Amino acid sequence: MKILKGQPVVGGIGIGKAKFLRREKTIAPPKIIKGEEAQQILRLERAIEKTRKELEELKQHIEKTLGKEHALILDAQLLILQDKKLLEELTERIIKNLDSAEKAIKALIEKYHGIFSQVEDYHLREKIHDIEDILRRIEKNLGETALEENWAQTVVVARNIFPSETAHIISRGRPEAFVLEFGGETYHAVILARAYGIPTVVGIEDVEKEIKEGETLVVNGDEGVVIVSPTPSQISNYRALRETLREEKEKLKEIFKEPNETLDGTPFSLLVNIEFPTEAEAIPTGAVDGVGLFRTEYLLLLSQRVPSEEEQYEVYSQLAEKFSQVTLRLFDLGAEKKIADLPFHEEENPALGERGIRYLFSHKDLLYPQLRAILRASARKRNIKLMAPMITNLEEIRELLLVVEDAKGQLRMEKKPYDEKIKIGIMVEVPSIAMLVERAAKLVDFLSVGTNDLTQYIFAADRANERVSKLCNPLDPAFLKLMRFMIKKARDYGKEISVCGEMASRPLHAAVLLGLGLREFSVSPAMLPIIKKVLSSVEENVLRKKINTALRLPSGREIESYLLKEMEKIYPEIYRWIRRVCHEKKGKALGV
Repeated sequence: MKILKGQPVVGGIGIGKAKFLRREKTIAPPKIIKGEEAQQILRLERAIEKTRKELEELKQHIEKTLGKEHALILDAQLLILQDKKLLEELTERIIKNLDSAEKAIKALIEKYHGIFSQVEDYHLREKIHDIEDILRRIEKNLGETALEENWAQTVVVARNIFPSETAHIISRGRPEAFVLEFGGETYHAVILARAYGIPTVVGIEDVEKEIKEGETLVVNGDEGVVIVSPTPSQISNYRALRETLREEKEKLKEIFKEPNETLDGTPFSLLVNIEFPTEAEAIPTGAVDGVGLFRTEYLLLLSQRVPSEEEQYEVYSQLAEKFSQVTLRLFDLGAEKKIADLPFHEEENPALGERGIRYLFSHKDLLYPQLRAILRASARKRNIKLMAPMITNLEEIRELLLVVEDAKGQLRMEKKPYDEKIKIGIMVEVPSIAMLVERAAKLVDFLSVGTNDLTQYIFAADRANERVSKLCNPLDPAFLKLMRFMIKKARDYGKEISVCGEMASRPLHAAVLLGLGLREFSVSPAMLPIIKKVLSSVEENVLRKKINTALRLPSGREIESYLLKEMEKIYPEIYRWIRRVCHEKKGKALGV
């Protein structure tokens, strides 16, 4: 038995036998004789047409099971197939070099694979990833049709995985989990895995050496832990935990009928974070007070193109019809979030570069259509709020307000209605604006704290870097004191303040935020019933006193230990929930 630690990207527990993603190797003569060129080109054209039909079928399957938004992932591949340059380059290799169709494709794959391995820029890497995906599928279709494999109850292990491969695997039997060496939260394959709810861990170094084909794996997508060859007791414990969580989450849905208030009568608001409009369909009516964060950039990341103003208007309007309030965050692009349709500069440190509102201010041809679409959608039910990401200083807030007024002026000239009183807010995820939250509150209608980025900027540590990620502890006294300061200042000015980062979706952290004075929690869909259960089962005045005591402690580790002991003593049922959801604390696995 051994434990591998990676990066969690899709939560949940998967248990199954490791099955490696083996890409078929076609055997064909590398060279052809003069006069066989036309035959090879015909084979190539037939393989491309077969690939197109396969992708269309996969797209229909995704559209049927997930919705149109997720099906856009395969549009990038279909567009590549329509690119005449691809066929021309392959044809040229056949005619000039007398390469077989297989040899021509292999040469092109090697070319792009070499580029892929050297490119650090996410934008180019994802584009090359899509091209290599298509070429491998065409190569496969040059040969005889292989027997279809069944992936049900397996754990898919691979160095990397292409979007069409992910869709194909899922359509041939839903696997228990994915374990990958390469990938990230915005990779197309990971987006698909998340949409289907398949636990996924990435960043496992030398994954094909660390794991052997057929070995039993336990994959914990919540903590980024993979247990190789677990003991029988570990397997039993994890299966029991998975079933208990499933059953109790089902029971917890009844809690949505109860009011949003603590045991001592303190009201709180429960909102949801979503990335795709289709996610809204799975949320029970009345379960939440609205959408606290709609990540609009995923409309671009899926299709790798910029949707028109009209397309955006339709999406935003549909959300406004479903919920009592909807907070739309402007496109948060840059860093790892880039698309082929837009220009991005090479940057030494993209996380500290031109991203969020900085990028939008530099590309107002992207910003204005989105503002117009949001404003127009706000006219329907007047329940839409507009939020800007990555605000750094007060000047950026003032510029944002001017741009919004300009967009309103355009619509007035065109006699298109909008909500004159639309609320405008900002994400607080940069320390500079966090320290100026009192003055920022005078300029905007609401604030939303993005704890994911704020922690890594405060502690100067990359959350995705396993070597330093432990420094990004939201229970560190420095971070908690900053949170308390921001919450108090916002409330002093009568402005709404919420937390939409991961901190609001963690049971213990949510309880801490309540004790710090927070009243608005924007939570991931899967964690809604659990966070509701935790917040409605504690007393605000008790938590406030405990946290005041905890803040005297010198480290986040000691604060966490103290709070867990107090929760076990005062709220044993809630303590059990915290331990169930966070059962990998300090790298320990059940039964180890």
